[in-house]
Amino acid sequence: MTSLVQSTRQHFVFLVVTGGLMTLLLASNGCDTPTPTKTGTSKSGTSNLSFGDIVSAVAPKTKDGWHQSFGDAQAEAKSSGRPLLIDFTGSDWCHWCIKLDEEVFEASEFKEWAEKNVVLLKLDFPQSVQQEKDLVEQNRAMQQVFAIRGFPTVIFVDSSGKLLGRYGYDKGGPKNWISKAESMIR
Repeated sequence: MTSLVQSTRQHFVFLVVTGGLMTLLLASNGCDTPTPTKTGTSKSGTSNLSFGDIVSAVAPKTKDGWHQSFGDAQAEAKSSGRPLLIDFTGSDWCHWCIKLDEEVFEASEFKEWAEKNVVLLKLDFPQSVQQEKDLVEQNRAMQQVFAIRGFPTVIFVDSSGKLLGRYGYDKGGPKNWISKAESMIR
């Protein structure tokens, strides 16, 4: 019995030291699908960071047009007047993230809609791909600002950081997803 208590304590200490990330991953099978919500608050979490505190990474757009640099995406949002669509994803391990990419984000209908309506920012938390240190730091800071607890989580914000809505994977393909996304950004 004593060894079981010791083992449990050691496991608990490990989870606390790793920031509880393992607990979140185990509790949600690695992913979480937020319910779409429209909100007028500037932040969703209790982080001491604010949108303006983020130090942006220097990173090029991906081949499919997603920004990786928050600063670049924010600048485009300001100049275009379009809100940011921020995709918090685990692109190489999260089942629902991969489904969201395949079923919605890779669809031509979504790409056409996004080009006219939002600025795309992908904040990836991969497990098998090494990222630049500044990109990892930027993504973690953004994760704190918006209190992201599961993947995929899609955040809609205006260029000043005002939270417009939260979303995630939803069955029904691009038409259904776009319909719900539009209700958050209008």
